[in-house]
Amino acid sequence: MVFANRYLEAFTQHQNGQTPSQCWLFSFAVAEQWWPIVLQHLLLGMNGHINLDLGIAVARTTPQEELPAFEHDFNQINTLLAGLVDDVTKRLAKVWPLLAVLD
Repeated sequence: MVFANRYLEAFTQHQNGQTPSQCWLFSFAVAEQWWPIVLQHLLLGMNGHINLDLGIAVARTTPQEELPAFEHDFNQINTLLAGLVDDVTKRLAKVWPLLAVLD
């Protein structure tokens, strides 16, 4: 629940005119200032939720002496996500062909 609630809390803060963490503040601001493509929305959300929220959730729920054991898991997640980018980009290009040109 800690992990999911990080995003929900940031979104609620943003909706209520409060200030979420800088990472989420940037993501929400960018989404409102211009119309990023779907892939950019995904990457902004992934950045905030995985690069920030996941680490905080693990740190809040794991004894400090056990934290180093999670490094391998975090690296695996990064490898998995990096491997999905090309496939997601290709799928999105079917909906928005200009993405294939930009890619």
